[in-house]
Amino acid sequence: MARMRELKRQVQGLLATLDSEARLEPILALDPHAATGPLFAALLHPDQLTRWRAITALGATTAALAVHAPEDARTVMRRFMWHMNEESGNIGWGIPEAMGETMARSPLLAKEFGRILCSYAHDFEGVADSTWIDHPPLRAGAYWGIARLAETRPEIARASIPDLLAGLATGPHTPEPLARETDQAKAHILMALAVLRPPEAAEALASVAGSPTPVTVYRNYHLHPTTLGELARFGEPQ
Repeated sequence: MARMRELKRQVQGLLATLDSEARLEPILALDPHAATGPLFAALLHPDQLTRWRAITALGATTAALAVHAPEDARTVMRRFMWHMNEESGNIGWGIPEAMGETMARSPLLAKEFGRILCSYAHDFEGVADSTWIDHPPLRAGAYWGIARLAETRPEIARASIPDLLAGLATGPHTPEPLARETDQAKAHILMALAVLRPPEAAEALASVAGSPTPVTVYRNYHLHPTTLGELARFGEPQ
């Protein structure tokens, strides 16, 4: 127990300074089997930036594990999926994002689990045991995961384009409560569309391009304040 507490403190300290790929190396040098526990715990850290950096670190650790111990990495992926299952008793904060980060770094895991991540944003109408996330704030995380996956595996993420466009079209006046997307979800949808650049998105993007709605997005180890309009114009957050 004392060793685990020390590892948890060590991981927390490393996350506090995790502001670049170079700073990721000390985390990747840890035993990945031991480090995943503290990194899972850090997904619920009270500090927002620490939570996001834990997502990056957990994804990178799992992807590195896939190189030398693919079955162990698959076990972590199944753990992600279990956390998204209502029967687990978990809400799943940070899990879709960590899945996206993992698969952006691992071709093997992207090929095997990419469709699962995409399914979290797809409303399987009339399917009782759908994997669609019906909690809008949690669904925002799935959109970020898809955006991250799109950066390196666009061929997989493209399957979500219809769902991204449908999500962008919803808002506070949408009649069905579960279909409403938060501003944060729309920000993540726009991040994905900025990577995928589907021609059919032009009209939807134009409708948002003038929006002054403020949002904050995580990219490259930092949080960036921006607006929905700026993201719709594919502007880089400053």
